[in-house]
Amino acid sequence: DHGFVSISEKADRETLNTIEDNYYIEHNFDPKEYELQKLLSTLNGNPFLNISDVITRRDHLKTQLTAVSKRVSKLILENSSSYTTELQRVTVLTGALQDSIETCHKARRNLRRAQYQITTRNLSLIRNEMRKQQWINVLKNIEKLKKLHSFDQKLKEMVKHEDFVGAIQLYSQCGNTVHHYKEYQCIRDLSTKLQDTLDFIEESIDVTLAKLCSYFNPHTYQRLLNAYRLLGKSLTSMDQLQMHFVNVVQTRTLEILLKTVGTINNEQNLSSYSDLCKMVPEESFSSCLHELNVCFWQIIKSYKLIWLWHEKNPPSIELTNSDTPEPSQEFLLQKLESGSSRLWHEIQQKMKTFILESN
Repeated sequence: DHGFVSISEKADRETLNTIEDNYYIEHNFDPKEYELQKLLSTLNGNPFLNISDVITRRDHLKTQLTAVSKRVSKLILENSSSYTTELQRVTVLTGALQDSIETCHKARRNLRRAQYQITTRNLSLIRNEMRKQQWINVLKNIEKLKKLHSFDQKLKEMVKHEDFVGAIQLYSQCGNTVHHYKEYQCIRDLSTKLQDTLDFIEESIDVTLAKLCSYFNPHTYQRLLNAYRLLGKSLTSMDQLQMHFVNVVQTRTLEILLKTVGTINNEQNLSSYSDLCKMVPEESFSSCLHELNVCFWQIIKSYKLIWLWHEKNPPSIELTNSDTPEPSQEFLLQKLESGSSRLWHEIQQKMKTFILESN
């Protein structure tokens, strides 16, 4: 009967229950020292141990040891089947590991054999294919470098047709490519050449801007502003325009007077505006004055058309690719307003000098 518990088992259970908790400590526990201190604590002033107490404690410990031994033996017997099963599993696992090791050894031997069996011809094919890919990459790089060297002429053609925005964008693309291949000596030389081309583009933009001071073209002016935005020079473009208007007044008046008085000797070419006014013949005074008035009228007309253009077309930042702030419409109109006074003063001075200095 499973419910039956023998007297011996019941006694052993009670004995196990009497084992003190200190004996269950796995580390740093000395049972001899513990029992000795326990006996000494019962002396009550007596300098000697009572032999009967020692024998009683010894017998009690023996009884506990016997009960523990029985319980351990019983647990071993109860778990013997599990131990056997686990041992069998470990044995099977050990055999599988040995088979795996043998398989690895065979695979390595076969691999070495295969390596020895690869012919030199196959290795040469692999090496030749690698060289082929390297040469293909070299040819691609050469083709790109060849295109880069042709970009300089293409940029000049675009500038010739006043496609300044396209030229600047193409220059930026070339600059990125040049930076990618900067380790090549020919690219370093091309980098310097491209910088000269950029200077040529900016100079061409400035020359075209100066031409608008006499004959304004809204489409050309729009392209120039877009180009200045790409260059990040929108703030200085208006200053350049103001300077060109003043310069064109000075240069055009000198050209008209030189044409009127004639260019017979070098001294007249080097004369000042005031001296040239004195050289104007009396019979040519009216025609020269008329030509000056037409010139001034064209300049003022261009200035006014630019002013009206900015009133109708607020600045756009779609093409701006720099961190330079874009000038506002109010700022540009203020610039034009202040510049108009300077331009008008310059024209008045030229006309006054011409009238007063002429004979």
